[in-house]
Amino acid sequence: MINIRDSKVKYCIVIAAVFSLSGCKLTENFTSSEKPETNGEQAEVRKVPKELSTKQRFVKAIEHLEFGREQEAIVQLQAYLTKVPKSRNAKELMAQIKTDSADYFPNESFSVNLESGESLSTLSRKYLGSALKFYALAKYNDIKNPSRVNVGQEIKIPLTDKAVAVRTAEQNPQPQEVVVEQEAMEEKKVESSTVADSAVSEMMTQEIAEEIDSLPSEEMVAQETQEVVTADSLINEIVTAIEQNDYQTAAQKVRQLEGFGALTSETRSLAITALTGYAKELAETDTKQASARYSEAGDMNLMNGESMAALSNFKIAADLDPENAIAIENRDVLQKDMADKFHREASSAFRRQDLDVAIKNWNKVLEIDPQHSSARVYLEQAKELKTRLENLNN
Repeated sequence: MINIRDSKVKYCIVIAAVFSLSGCKLTENFTSSEKPETNGEQAEVRKVPKELSTKQRFVKAIEHLEFGREQEAIVQLQAYLTKVPKSRNAKELMAQIKTDSADYFPNESFSVNLESGESLSTLSRKYLGSALKFYALAKYNDIKNPSRVNVGQEIKIPLTDKAVAVRTAEQNPQPQEVVVEQEAMEEKKVESSTVADSAVSEMMTQEIAEEIDSLPSEEMVAQETQEVVTADSLINEIVTAIEQNDYQTAAQKVRQLEGFGALTSETRSLAITALTGYAKELAETDTKQASARYSEAGDMNLMNGESMAALSNFKIAADLDPENAIAIENRDVLQKDMADKFHREASSAFRRQDLDVAIKNWNKVLEIDPQHSSARVYLEQAKELKTRLENLNN
């Protein structure tokens, strides 16, 4: 993470370090037609943009997340994953962007105050086991720009298993000789790092710098023969997982598919099946997670124009988790809009004495909102009038 002090100077340092790591030279390329003319007049010189290397894309993604620029980071991570599809760290960063912090971390937390020299990435490494979780930690604390944190600022740390272990160790310190031995081991680990430029370590913490240094070279990427993950391959995997009733795997593949931006009407239908199937399984053990998955399915049904299915998803989500404010709001708004729509159509049909249509639509209103008193009254009137007319005709 970028420290607050001297942030502009350090930002310049890390950019230089990135290009040093990738073996690139900051030179300007020109086509032969763009060379200055020899008649004494200086011709316009146009820079030819360079294609980012694989390493540079990963670093760019981290830089974008440092400043809270999610969409720009997604673009770089997607490009990186097409080259290195099995990168756990790239997938981890993508998951942090796509997953709500309430789903990513437990609700329970404890607070620490940011000390001098600390950042969200150092706290993430210490308490969450990976400096790369800095962005999820920022979202957990409603910090829009992770680079802008201050000494003394209160930071909530989610109570993960790792955080509990570290917190317990802090409250029950080990004997001094053990601490000294651990510090020596940590120092040796830092010294043995193969990171080319210490500025990167200073900026992004040692762990992130080591990940950058371990990224495959362009030659290795070009020679890589393993199968590249594509949107089509993910769709096939989702279909297979659903056929095998493995909804957890199907839901995980849906998350990856979202990273490709490949959710169409057809693929959303697959995603809805995967999410609702997984939600049914989660409902027995984790109602909050189940509620979140049903809510996601509701959003996708809305995008597909399936209002009734979406309302059903939101109702189940709200019932499973009364604290899911988004699901409750979506349920209430959608329920009112749909009930009002069918009520208007029923009233119009009643005025035209098209009683069958009126009865049908008022039944829909009551299906959507069983407490809709006006619909119940008018429905009874329509049924009574229909009976009278049938009796007159007989």
